[in-house]
Amino acid sequence: MTDLALLPKHLEIKSLAVLGISLVSLILFAFMFRHGPLDENARVALVQLIVGLVMVGLSVSWLRLPLFEKPEHLVPALGAAALIITLNCLDLGRFPGWSWSRLGEALLLGLAAGVMEEILCRGPLLFILAKHAPSAVSNTWFAAVVSAIIFGLLHLLNAGGAQSLWQTGLQVIYTMTFGLAMAALFLTTHNLLVPILAHTLFDTITYYFDLNGTSSMGGSWWGWLSFAALTGGCLVIGLALMGTLPRSPRISRAINVPTTQVAAKPAAAAAPSDSSDASLPEKKRNL
Repeated sequence: MTDLALLPKHLEIKSLAVLGISLVSLILFAFMFRHGPLDENARVALVQLIVGLVMVGLSVSWLRLPLFEKPEHLVPALGAAALIITLNCLDLGRFPGWSWSRLGEALLLGLAAGVMEEILCRGPLLFILAKHAPSAVSNTWFAAVVSAIIFGLLHLLNAGGAQSLWQTGLQVIYTMTFGLAMAALFLTTHNLLVPILAHTLFDTITYYFDLNGTSSMGGSWWGWLSFAALTGGCLVIGLALMGTLPRSPRISRAINVPTTQVAAKPAAAAAPSDSSDASLPEKKRNL
């Protein structure tokens, strides 16, 4: 992981600048794509995707956040993602029939949501929360849980129109657990591409069945059962993945836990003497 000293000294202020640049880009591209062959939903998704990619680029190149390191623990991560996507398929409604154009639009909508929402809640926000976590709790747990709550609350914006306030409330609940699972995927694999792809596939399937993306859970006994399965499944998966983090020396270094608490050091790899330590520059806490 990246040493804290290598991150910008004013990460919070620069992250706000990234958000401001992204907002300006959103307005600019929305104006540019106000007309075109695509319908309104697709145009909005295209703008969101472009702005999301702008945020990703700025977060990596300017903020120097370690968002795309070499993936680790891919097998359990991909298994967890597959299970979440399967649970989402329990109550999608009637299959609308096969259509390449519908698939293309659903993929655009899903990709826009996957990129934009993941960089918003698992990008700079996650690192800021980790930096300011209370000393009594784990940096990673605090960042994952709080970012998941924020992710869920953002879905309050879906209230109104075709989606009732009641359905929005249910959506907020399951998206909080979904956000925890996505944060756990990122912290487990060290690569934001994993939750982006999982989120994209999750939403693409949902949008294929309903291009408006409205939540309709809880309308019947099966709807309540599928809601409980998805919410509970995401919660269990997120907690299970987060529970494996203290066993990883790499994550332990990231949250400033001595690796001796994870596994005893071999005798051959004993710490250098005090005299040699004095010649080394002091290492700052990793994030």
